[in-house]
Amino acid sequence: MSKNKAAILLSYLALACTVQAANLVINGDFEDPAKTGWNLWWGVEGGKYVNGNRYIADPLDTNPADGTNYCAGVWWTDNGVNQSIPIGPGLYEFGGKIMTPNPGGLLNRNGIMQCEFGEVVPYFLIPGDAPNVWHIRSGIIDNTTAGATSVLINLLMANLATPNGGNIYFDEIYFGPVGVSNQAKFPHPRDGEVGVQLINPVLRWTNAEPNNPADTVTSDVFLGTSPAALAQIANDITAESVAVSLLPNTQYYWRVDCMDPHGDPNAPYGPRTTAGDVWTFTTTNDIAPVVNAGIDKYLWIDMADGDGDPAKVTFTLDGVVTDDGKSPVTRLWALTYSEQDPATAINIVNPASAVTSVNINGTGLYTFTLSADDAFSHAEDAVTVIVYGSACAAAQGDPSDIPARYPGGHGDINGDCLTNLTDLAIMAGSWIDCMSAKLGCTP
Repeated sequence: MSKNKAAILLSYLALACTVQAANLVINGDFEDPAKTGWNLWWGVEGGKYVNGNRYIADPLDTNPADGTNYCAGVWWTDNGVNQSIPIGPGLYEFGGKIMTPNPGGLLNRNGIMQCEFGEVVPYFLIPGDAPNVWHIRSGIIDNTTAGATSVLINLLMANLATPNGGNIYFDEIYFGPVGVSNQAKFPHPRDGEVGVQLINPVLRWTNAEPNNPADTVTSDVFLGTSPAALAQIANDITAESVAVSLLPNTQYYWRVDCMDPHGDPNAPYGPRTTAGDVWTFTTTNDIAPVVNAGIDKYLWIDMADGDGDPAKVTFTLDGVVTDDGKSPVTRLWALTYSEQDPATAINIVNPASAVTSVNINGTGLYTFTLSADDAFSHAEDAVTVIVYGSACAAAQGDPSDIPARYPGGHGDINGDCLTNLTDLAIMAGSWIDCMSAKLGCTP
């Protein structure tokens, strides 16, 4: 998608094709809950604070399950998010993405992204302008002689009609010296992060938008243990991530250079390469815990479980947590899903122990999740427990209990988990019955 910039921007970009221009916005992609940057004036519904709308899964994410693509939401009028950024004299550019959804065809909301430093530079997303599409907005501010010492980035919503509600999404907000829009941004691991895990490490970033919407920006990626000696690990790739192999307890430096096929304003059809900032992170020698919640259980309410209570089943959650022991590990069992009578009581006797007993006084399906956290990471695993009304039903529900699951093949004609005279009588009652009209009889 092409950039929507003021005409003045084009003339200044000619001076900044290879200039490094760091993104000064903190957490502009909203991926990191631990690094907020923004103030806490978020969405309000009916006067009630709405928790968590800083980190809404991108509605257009093609793989939301991986949890790596978030955005911010503003859900009511007269509210928004903002971030103050110190600046000095010079030219700066800011921008980002805005999207309005289209629930039921009601387009009565404007997204407003503005940069204030005495003057206000607003950009509006007009209702009806392709909903459910990320729109890129950017612009220039000139602080060469204005003397401002800071700017305020505002992400707002304005309603044009009633009802007075809805939502607007914002993502990938940036601000920096002219040229920042041409750089790769939003590194993960984040710049300066300490304690990066060594399990399946991946470097991720966001490429610059191409000058020509039909083009694709590609990247060269460099990585090393010294900012002055970076080795190229990827060449001219279209992906915005690369898997790497890292050493423990090591500080790394990396950089992503973006290549735009038609990005040079001095040569409208010429390529432009923009060197990225050098980012850094440090790995940990603490390996993430490994959690095994055990095998699924198929129980029945009056089983002989030693508790002496035929209306309550007692069993053991026998989880295992393996860790390298380099930092303390906490363990916690929790009921994370259930299908049962609301009056059923579930008691995890010792939730902080990987092995603990549980009491349940009703039939149903229950999912218990064992989580483990050390100083740097989180891991979890789940086990399903089904409590049946009888031992026969439990046997028939257990996929490992082959004879019970397929009773007809073992002489249990009526499926009561017994092979006896009742089954023989059922079989004898149809002993000479015709099996098919093809045999010349009437079945």
